[in-house]
Amino acid sequence: GDLERASAIVGLAAARHLNAGELGTVRRWLDALPAHVVREHAQLSAAFAWVLLLAGETDGVAGRLADAERALGDDRAGDRDLSPTIPSQLAMLRSQLAGLQGEPGAAVAQARVACDLVPEGLPAEIEATLRGTARSLLGVALVRAGDLDAAAEAYEAALPDLRAAGVAIATGRTIGDLAAIDIAQGDPGRALRRCEAELAREAGNPTAPANPALWAATARALAELGQAD
Repeated sequence: GDLERASAIVGLAAARHLNAGELGTVRRWLDALPAHVVREHAQLSAAFAWVLLLAGETDGVAGRLADAERALGDDRAGDRDLSPTIPSQLAMLRSQLAGLQGEPGAAVAQARVACDLVPEGLPAEIEATLRGTARSLLGVALVRAGDLDAAAEAYEAALPDLRAAGVAIATGRTIGDLAAIDIAQGDPGRALRRCEAELAREAGNPTAPANPALWAATARALAELGQAD
């Protein structure tokens, strides 16, 4: 019955599980809490918006963003550890929403705001995750806007932080996105080398999770090179 503590635990755990692609897990946690508790907790409202957007859904996202903004001003105890990250998260979420709604210019602008709003002085893993995610989402927005060179720069800038934070799935997605840019620019060999280097890095880490985005990018590069077998 300790909803305050339960909310704080879910808020702190949600980011890592979202980065691992465990949307269903986070959604079940959020659904297990009373709706008013989620609305009154900035990080939980932001986490709910992430669940929706990462599943490709846009309905209800604006309301979750408004809830997060209102709750942020309340300085609730459960939010104190993560409240400095909320403004950057909200800008990332707006970028994602704009991209899904076919507004690439707004998506790029909001992603740049998210990068600028990453605060310093957070615990190292949280800061690296936030900064790496913001830069990676800037890459996504720039791809949608058709600026592949700038997107590649954003993805490359994201990688050191994503690796430092230990978010292997997000790292693999970013490598996959870079490989897609290589292929689009006529260099599938570079895409393959990039993917194989990351796979070799993961092979040295027995605890690294399976990374379907990375394997898919490798397969696409091989196919482009005529090595589909």
